[in-house]
Amino acid sequence: MEVVEFSRLVQAINKLDSPSKKVVESSKKVQTEERKHTFFKVNKKKVKIFLDEILYVESMKEYVKIHLLNSTIVTKFQIGEIEKLFKDHEFIRIHRSYFVAKSKITAFSATSVEVNGTTLPIGRSYKKIVEASFS
Repeated sequence: MEVVEFSRLVQAINKLDSPSKKVVESSKKVQTEERKHTFFKVNKKKVKIFLDEILYVESMKEYVKIHLLNSTIVTKFQIGEIEKLFKDHEFIRIHRSYFVAKSKITAFSATSVEVNGTTLPIGRSYKKIVEASFS
């Protein structure tokens, strides 16, 4: 059994309990908590989709096409289920077939919104909701 000097023991304990290490650990936790994601089943595998990469969701009957910044995925979901899944995030239903990330809308008029160069229609029953979101 090896004997350790008391001063070396105190020094080792202080290293473990140093504030700089705690700051690094807490910043890592904040970083991982900031970027929200969910997994969608695509071609028999689960694919991680970050919510901040979603431009809009397009309904295709019992499937949805999720348009991302750099790609598109198709998964078996109904748009109403997606709406419930994202209800606490910054998304807005603009049409019975479209669900859009509010932060990705670059322009809108009384009848349409523009997202990443794509024009999407605003449904008549969703017009007031869209106008209220941006007033």
